[in-house]
Amino acid sequence: IVEEPDRGTGRERWWKSAHRQSIHDPAAAPAERREAGRAYTHAVALAAADRLRRAANEVPLLPPEWLDASTYSDFLLHLTPGDVDRMRAEIFEVVSRYRRGADEAPEGAARVALHVHAFPVPDGNPAPAADA
Repeated sequence: IVEEPDRGTGRERWWKSAHRQSIHDPAAAPAERREAGRAYTHAVALAAADRLRRAANEVPLLPPEWLDASTYSDFLLHLTPGDVDRMRAEIFEVVSRYRRGADEAPEGAARVALHVHAFPVPDGNPAPAADA
């Protein structure tokens, strides 16, 4: 992460990602780092929500071709953890076909944020145990 100098005042400091992607895979973390992983997941979710909020403020300013191509979608699905894992792998495979650096971008390309979130809906009901 790097400091975001245009945000914050006085003792308040803001940070932003210095890389092109964030992938957090809690299942790959050793057991002793799981709690730190929970805190990181919380921070990533807050940052994504902030990016979406800022993007929503820009929607009225988008040129028609970008407005027509953009999507703000969500889907409520009934999935098992295995289903989510397989879907994540498939989505990441599709994204990898479109990845290119700024030096490879075609004319008319813009930086586009694609958010993929998959989590049990926090509706007050605990997620069922894996062995239930």
